[in-house]
Amino acid sequence: MNLIVIDKCSNSCPYCFAQHEMKSKANRQLSKNDIKTLLSYIEKVEKPQAVNVIGGEPFLYNDLAYLLNLLYDSEKVKSITVFTGGIFNSNKLETLRPFTSKITLLFNLNQKSDYKNDSQYELVHKNICLANSSGIPISIGYNIYNESFNKDEIIDYCYKYGIEILRLAVAKPPIGIKNDIIISPGVYKNISGKILDFLEDLTKMEIKAELDCMLPKCFFTDLQLARLAQIQPSMISALGKCGGSFDIDADLSVFRCFATSTHLKKKLTDFESIKEVSDYFTRYFDRTFKQPDIFKECADCEYAHNQTCQGDCLSYYKHFNPKDSYDTIVDRIHSMLSNKELGLIPKELIKLPMKHSSHTLLASYYYYYSRNERKALHFARKTINMATTDEVVSSAKEIIQLISDKNCSKI
Repeated sequence: MNLIVIDKCSNSCPYCFAQHEMKSKANRQLSKNDIKTLLSYIEKVEKPQAVNVIGGEPFLYNDLAYLLNLLYDSEKVKSITVFTGGIFNSNKLETLRPFTSKITLLFNLNQKSDYKNDSQYELVHKNICLANSSGIPISIGYNIYNESFNKDEIIDYCYKYGIEILRLAVAKPPIGIKNDIIISPGVYKNISGKILDFLEDLTKMEIKAELDCMLPKCFFTDLQLARLAQIQPSMISALGKCGGSFDIDADLSVFRCFATSTHLKKKLTDFESIKEVSDYFTRYFDRTFKQPDIFKECADCEYAHNQTCQGDCLSYYKHFNPKDSYDTIVDRIHSMLSNKELGLIPKELIKLPMKHSSHTLLASYYYYYSRNERKALHFARKTINMATTDEVVSSAKEIIQLISDKNCSKI
């Protein structure tokens, strides 16, 4: 989970994906009372969580030491990563020294030309050196936002600071907010070769790249994908997928990510647990947008149809309508089955995640009513193999019994 502790920032990144959230508030900070509320939710999780402390700039947050101390002491927090732009008073690094066994400091680095002045640039790199010499583990994040990015400069930083993993992203805009500075999907093919060269150079230096924000599979050509699979296999496995994290804001509002922060925002206290929050965003984002229509090419793309690629970041959806959620699609299919409106069901089924028992069970009913018993049995059995609730298993068994499977009697 990402915890936004303050909306004030000391950096001025030209590609800023959080600009909508940062500009819409008035220097809000996470209060001590809200920290206690947050910790009460964390203490109820089944498995220890990785917590990202982000902003704004976390080192501008007055109660950072208080928060880190509570997170550090919690057995339900396995690791803490503090995200920083690096522009902060160097004395603030003392805040992290007691927690070095559980904490990592992630510097979001820009090229030298993207800082306001040399003083800012020098301060960022001074703080990296000081953190390192103090025994604080560091990592680097880098956002590519234009075609003329200087890969050699970033690679030099990775070598200089002993970086093993580079957190890499291609900048994306928030939904409905235009940013002409960042790379548009229309020029993906112009830059994919340069990014692959960048990844080749990282590989030669034994640096692993991790994709921070999703890219569609079509970002690279098939030949480039083959090479990427050889040099950065973990990165290629992340293509076409959107991560399942969510953000908790300084006022305890929750949203999926900065790109979708204008949609479906709720309060943490609207939920009973962290799992409920995660399930909420899974239903309304991951399960709803499995059949992408972001780009015209998606209509004929095999990766879109087999749901191995979600098209791109949700910020690029032309018809982003979270009201047409996973739950409403399921309800609509149930209604169509009841009314025997079978012709409309296939288009609805492909909107559901194929690797989820809701899809296979409804598909089984559809094929049963369409008198295709072979496919009905296939999906009913598939449902039983993947179901996690007795209710779903019982429904699938009913279909098998209705068909009176003759194949089993012949075995």
